[in-house]
Amino acid sequence: DFRVPKEKQQTNPKTKGTTAIQFILTSNITIHTLDILETAFVNIFSCKDYNTELLEEFTVMFFGSSNHRTIVIERGV
Repeated sequence: DFRVPKEKQQTNPKTKGTTAIQFILTSNITIHTLDILETAFVNIFSCKDYNTELLEEFTVMFFGSSNHRTIVIERGV
C-alpha cells in the first residue's frame, strides 16, 4: 500500500500483499503474495513451449516452498 492513506490500506490477511507483473514479449509472469498468510501465487504464461517441471522445481526452490500445488493449462493455437 505504497502512498495509500492508512485508513484505505488493506489489512485483511486475505487481501494484504504485493502484486507484480513482468512482461516478456508476448508472455508474462505474475505473482501475488499474501504477506500475513505467507502465501504466494505465481502465474507463468507463455506462447512458447517450456519445461513445466523444471520451472516448477525452480519456483519452489526460489521461494522455499514447503507446500505447493501446480496447475498446468495447455493453450490451443
